Amino acid sequence: MQTVREFFAKNRFPLGVAGVWLVVVWALVLAADAYVGRPLSLVAWAGDWDGGWYQSVVNNGYFAGVPTQQENLAFFPVYPLVTWLVSKIMQLPTVWAGMAVSSVSFAAALLVLYRFVAERWDTAVARWTLFLLAFGPFSFYFGMMYTEGLFLLLAAATLWYVYKKEWWWAALMAGL
Repeated sequence: MQTVREFFAKNRFPLGVAGVWLVVVWALVLAADAYVGRPLSLVAWAGDWDGGWYQSVVNNGYFAGVPTQQENLAFFPVYPLVTWLVSKIMQLPTVWAGMAVSSVSFAAALLVLYRFVAERWDTAVARWTLFLLAFGPFSFYFGMMYTEGLFLLLAAATLWYVYKKEWWWAALMAGL
């Protein structure tokens, strides 16, 4: 079993990319708020658009409503469940818990993806893969209260387990 120091030494590049990504995205969001004259708020950014729907699922559960209202039934339950657990265990507001789940899931996905690509191809390809994924034009979604970070983690884990021919784990990750 490896120590924490060995883990961080072995995974310095993917964790570094995740850390820089988080700082860059948050800085850009706050700069955009300042530019358009809105109050600086990561919470407002993270909970925008579908983030509001995920908040409603976490805070109030699913509702069918009446035929003239929008419903939150279209949102799969894994992300809201994990967000709810994090918010209860860590005593965080829902949006901060959602941002934590998304960001940590994205960082974990970078670790898994780096391992997968480096083993399948080489380290240079793995580094470029992480760099392009983390700093692509739509990477800010990985920090919002959206499922993208968790989905990427589960998809990368599925690929990893298929590559390793561990079919039950691959099926579990794909099912989630």
